[in-house]
Amino acid sequence: MAAHGAALGSAGLGLGHAMAQALGGRYGISHGALNAVVLAPALRFNEAVAGEEIARFGEAMGAGEDVPKAVEDLARMAGFERLRDLGVPEPELPVVAAAAAERVGAKANPRAASPGEIADLLHLVAPAAHGDNAGEGAERHDHVDHHVNDHTLHALLGSCRKA
Repeated sequence: MAAHGAALGSAGLGLGHAMAQALGGRYGISHGALNAVVLAPALRFNEAVAGEEIARFGEAMGAGEDVPKAVEDLARMAGFERLRDLGVPEPELPVVAAAAAERVGAKANPRAASPGEIADLLHLVAPAAHGDNAGEGAERHDHVDHHVNDHTLHALLGSCRKA
C-alpha cells in the first residue's frame, strides 16, 4: 500500500486519491466517481511542486496546457461535477478532510496538505452551481458502476510513470 501511495504521490495525484478514499469510505460512493470530482483541485494544489509530472499526465490524456481544466471537462462529460450531486453533505467536509489527511496518498503527496487546506479543496467541488437550489434535484450517482473511470485513471497514471 505504501508503494501505491508513493507512486500516486510522485505523480502529484496522492492527495486526490486520498480525498476520494476518505469520501468513498464514509459515504459508500464509487471511487472512480470521486476521483473524477476531486482530482482537478488536487492537481491545482500540486502544480507548484509537481508541474512536470502533471504536464506528463496531461500529455497522456491529450490535454492542453491546463491539465486540471481538462480533468474537470472529462469529469463533467461523464456526469461528475460536484460532491453534492453524489450525496456528500458539505457541512461534513472538515471531518472528511481530517480523514483524508491521514491517508497514505496524502502523506506521500509532493506538497504537504493540512486538514484545513484539504477541506478548502473539497469545498471547491462541493457547492451547488450558481442558480441551483442545493436542496433540490441532487442526482445521486453512487449506484452506477464507475469502474471504467478507475481503470482509465490508473492506465493514464501508468502512462505518466513510463514517460
